[in-house]
Amino acid sequence: MSKTLHIVSFDVPYPANYGGVIDVFYKIIELHKLGFDINLHCFIYGRERSEILDKYCKRVFYYQRKLGIQSFFSRKPYIVKSRISSLLLTRLEGDNAPILYEGIHSTLSLAIILRNNINRKVFIRAHNIEYSYYKELFQIEKNIIKKLFYYFETKKLKNYETNIYKNRNVFGISSIDVKRLKALNSNASLIHPFHSNNKICSNLGSSNYALIHGNFDVLDNELSALFFVNIFTKIDLKLIIAGRKPSKKLKVAVDRNENIKLIQNPEDEELFSLIKNAHVNLFYSLQSSGIKLKLINALFVGRFCYINDNFLANNSFLNLCTHIKNDNDWENEIVLAFQKKFSKKDFLNRQKELLVFNNTLNAKELKSFF
Repeated sequence: MSKTLHIVSFDVPYPANYGGVIDVFYKIIELHKLGFDINLHCFIYGRERSEILDKYCKRVFYYQRKLGIQSFFSRKPYIVKSRISSLLLTRLEGDNAPILYEGIHSTLSLAIILRNNINRKVFIRAHNIEYSYYKELFQIEKNIIKKLFYYFETKKLKNYETNIYKNRNVFGISSIDVKRLKALNSNASLIHPFHSNNKICSNLGSSNYALIHGNFDVLDNELSALFFVNIFTKIDLKLIIAGRKPSKKLKVAVDRNENIKLIQNPEDEELFSLIKNAHVNLFYSLQSSGIKLKLINALFVGRFCYINDNFLANNSFLNLCTHIKNDNDWENEIVLAFQKKFSKKDFLNRQKELLVFNNTLNAKELKSFF
């Protein structure tokens, strides 16, 4: 027997090409397999409506996000205030089905829903501790206008999260986030992130290049790429940097080094091949919040994965990755990485440790709450 579920998404979750929407899209697929009739509500801004979503959802509704200065001058965070819709509220109150809010971004109607029906089953998927995420954005940003925006958004988010999570049913995306959510007096449970991988397909043996990939329109990713460019200027090894929207600064830095190659805006199939065939996938971040889905993808697809502290959102990663604690150690550790081969033992360890990231099992656990 099918069961109706409302999912309110902060963005259109297809194409599933960045962290948050990857979790939403593959979660929808798994819940559809379990027989849910999903009413998907999406806030739209810059992404197109998608017929793909109609395959997995009973109905898909789109709401225009209200961008602009009016949403900024509010006590509510901009990411929340700009996602307001009276029509969404009307539709959600049209039945008594459970509601899953994807991110606090989409929760503006939550308090009204519960005020009118205290027994309604309402849940929040916390993709990040947004207050911490925006605080870290503020710390690394150089542009004064963006820096001011992140400063005020951080303050608003801290207050909003303190209230929105209190006594709410929340699904944290990592063990670290669950602890922090519980500290905010929420009823937090761990539901691991959903992703595109069904099985581990890492190649054994070795390769002749290291890879860093990501969306370089995100400042943290650009700074990470520049960090590795600096390292590979000192060692005679090949580095490939692949991703969306590399800046002029990154392009210039790469052009100075014959052993470093930049692949701009690769198609999904090309990026998959690059990850799979790399000897080592490198991950470095200045931000600690959330869980990095690109690391999970590389663990299912690639060989060795090297990470810094800010990728340790889940204990399993310690058993699966080489953890570089000190920035000064990266150069030597990368050189040593190319002296070893990815073995059958490494492969079997992946199979064991990555069981917690099984989409089907996580969907069944999620279903038990609804």
